Amino acid sequence: MKYAEVKQGRIFIVRLEHGDIIHKSIESLAKKENVKSAAVIILGGANADSKLVVGPESNVLKNINPMEYVLNGASEIAGVGTIFPDESGEPILHMHIGSGRKN
Repeated sequence: MKYAEVKQGRIFIVRLEHGDIIHKSIESLAKKENVKSAAVIILGGANADSKLVVGPESNVLKNINPMEYVLNGASEIAGVGTIFPDESGEPILHMHIGSGRKN
């Protein structure tokens, strides 16, 4: 097992506007504010026609072809994720979101 002790640093509370794309908005903020790593929690709603990537089309991970799911109505969402730099040092969001409407 590997672990590290960390201390809480800056906290940003963000309200996305209609049409904002979650990962692009959060990555842009991370770059602007020089965030190297972070934990991210998201809670709120998504409009009808919002798109989610719901997994690879195949269980074989050699050729990852992401599947998209389009929400069929306004939905509640909750998710958690992390931000870490990619190979070129750019902040990248990796997040898992659950959504629901009625059922």
